[in-house]
Amino acid sequence: MTERKPGPGQLGLFGHPAPPDPVERRKVEHKKRDEVLDALGQTRAALIRKAGEIALRIAHRKGNVTSVEVFDELKREGLGPMLTLYDPRWIGAVFRSGNGWRKQGYSTDGSHGRPVSVWERGQR
Repeated sequence: MTERKPGPGQLGLFGHPAPPDPVERRKVEHKKRDEVLDALGQTRAALIRKAGEIALRIAHRKGNVTSVEVFDELKREGLGPMLTLYDPRWIGAVFRSGNGWRKQGYSTDGSHGRPVSVWERGQR
């Protein structure tokens, strides 16, 4: 069986028409991502707030921070069981633009040496 990819005029992710222009497609994807992060900000507000506090503490101490470091600290503080309940991508709500963070680069701290973003405090 051959896999078919959506083309112009066909339905893309979530059943919406896929914009043919790559710049427009990226804008649509970012808008959807922001909608999801807004929803997570409401449903997991306490966890996101705690993770944000930890991220600030780590960044203040060493100048930058990764999501891996934040997860490790959350586990050390006894929140490990709670973390297993959720898809870990919620951490994006902590580092999203507008929260004062700027991507500094990448580190291979992720599982199996996968790259993860390195964040530093930027201008608000």
